[in-house]
Amino acid sequence: MSLVGTSISSITFLAYPGDAYKTAWLRYLPNLMLPVAIFIAAYVFLPFFRRGNTITAYEYLEHRFGPLIRVYGALVFIIGQLVRISLILYLLSLLIHELTGLSPEMSIILGGVLVAVYTIVGGIDAVIWTDVLQTIVLVIGGLFCLAVIISSLPGGLEQIITTASEQGKLAFSELRDGQLVPVEWSLSLQDKTSSMLLLLGLTAWLTEYSANQNTVQRFCASKSDAEAR
Repeated sequence: MSLVGTSISSITFLAYPGDAYKTAWLRYLPNLMLPVAIFIAAYVFLPFFRRGNTITAYEYLEHRFGPLIRVYGALVFIIGQLVRISLILYLLSLLIHELTGLSPEMSIILGGVLVAVYTIVGGIDAVIWTDVLQTIVLVIGGLFCLAVIISSLPGGLEQIITTASEQGKLAFSELRDGQLVPVEWSLSLQDKTSSMLLLLGLTAWLTEYSANQNTVQRFCASKSDAEAR
């Protein structure tokens, strides 16, 4: 559950629905490769981290390629996390601003300081258990939101499916000149096609589950390979 909590955030609950409203189900395609990436990570990459009794993904890089590659990998991860966390905190600040009236700047500071404090004080235990609670809250909250929407519509779930189908919202489409246009399934690395998005998904999820320190530290915190898998 902690791994799930690590992968979902305000991006999942705010940015993805906004993108889905614009491009229908196109954003869902990369997620179809998640089971494949997890299987590869569990049986190919995970043993490397477990065998050396490492704490970070970058210790393996040093053992295999030297200290310069370790520093490079760690710096790239930190820069990537700064960009990701900045986006997450900004989206979170929009919610805090709407709920409390605090300025977006103060909301960003409040959210960032709160998370930083419990992480520093509680260490990996605090990170894991707050992610577990976050996962429970977000899943229940997401289901509750769906229930409220369905119950608020005269036609309920049937109305949602009928309207979405009529407007082409159940297809793998992108927005072009204000119109939803289905993407092709041809093999291409230059145009946005379904096959390219599947390849993108495999790369992204392999990165998440085989090189992302947020995930690797949970591999290493497990008692055995079986538990880590």
